[in-house]
Amino acid sequence: MYIIFGLGNPGTKYKHTRHNTGFLFLDWWTKKNGDAPEFTTNKKTLGKEKQLDQQAGIDETITLVKPQTFMNTSGDCVIRTLNFYKESKEKIIIIHDDVDILIGTYKIATNSRAAGHNGVQSIIDRLGSQEFLRLRIGTRPENKENELITRSFVLGQITSEEEETITNLFPQIHKEILNHLQ
Repeated sequence: MYIIFGLGNPGTKYKHTRHNTGFLFLDWWTKKNGDAPEFTTNKKTLGKEKQLDQQAGIDETITLVKPQTFMNTSGDCVIRTLNFYKESKEKIIIIHDDVDILIGTYKIATNSRAAGHNGVQSIIDRLGSQEFLRLRIGTRPENKENELITRSFVLGQITSEEEETITNLFPQIHKEILNHLQ
């Protein structure tokens, strides 16, 4: 089984924030896949999960997970999910927002530090390793290239233009994930 975590914060207050880009991607994937949009709560893993039907060219099941622990403690959900399903960190992919990357772009990272992202740092701390695959989706607007991004920015509501720019990346990110899993 492959487990793909989309990072974000639970609750309606955070639903349309930049920090919930990981949740946004998982919602896009389920819609693209033709699945019902609901994720099932798993109290043992502290996440909301959706198991996908077989994906073309992938021999194993893919489970999408939205941690319900709040961003800064995402590692709790990740470690509990791995233990629950008896899987290793080699079977996970983390999708998250990144204010260090320009909006409309993304980067793939493996075995790299959190770079100030508290959700990723929580995962590194709980796994005791930074050796896992991450897709870092840029949320930094062009007009803020040299500015220090604040907590209020990442927790701020995403504009419709920003959401469109970000979601336009999703087909390419989806393709990257499937290529990695094959």
